Amino acid sequence: MNGLKKSFSTRQSKKKRHGKARKIVKEEISRLFEFARQVAPHNPKIAREIIITTRKMAMKIRFPIPHEYKQQFCRKCNTPYITRTVRIRVGVHHPHVTYSCLICGHTKRFPYRPKRVNMNNRQ
Repeated sequence: MNGLKKSFSTRQSKKKRHGKARKIVKEEISRLFEFARQVAPHNPKIAREIIITTRKMAMKIRFPIPHEYKQQFCRKCNTPYITRTVRIRVGVHHPHVTYSCLICGHTKRFPYRPKRVNMNNRQ
């Protein structure tokens, strides 16, 4: 009976530690992505290494990278999207935004809904 009680308390403390680690990783991810965004125009290679490290850290603890950060780098080569490394196109017939990496050629599409103008409330 004592063995079961001991293993249960150990499991519970691991959950608490895991929760603390997730909080730390969340703060660290946002801090590192902000730093990579600042460094990218001057030195894209260092920004790329920061992104690789951040992604590895998130994968290790199985923490999903927030949506706003996923749109800032190429998933294939981890290059930060800045004006000279990305082509952004907006679909006319199909509502999506296409990011094309100019380093590796990978394309990524994000759906969007254009704002509808209500004709009854227009003045």
